[in-house]
Amino acid sequence: MESKYDLKPILVDKRYFRLQRISEMCETTIPKLHMDFAIFVVHAHESRLSINEDDAGIGYARFYRALLEKTGE
Repeated sequence: MESKYDLKPILVDKRYFRLQRISEMCETTIPKLHMDFAIFVVHAHESRLSINEDDAGIGYARFYRALLEKTGE
């Protein structure tokens, strides 16, 4: 199928981790990964996730920015 339709296989990798491991993920894990795009899913008991605000530099916002940087966005 790859040669007939010029499709490449997609590797999907799930990473489950707790909020306490975000620094490790942002500093050591994400920079080593090769990715063209990322899907960021959060299951959290938060009233508000401010991942896209300029002054949000902790928690999920840091992880979101690391993914944006790695994927070239």
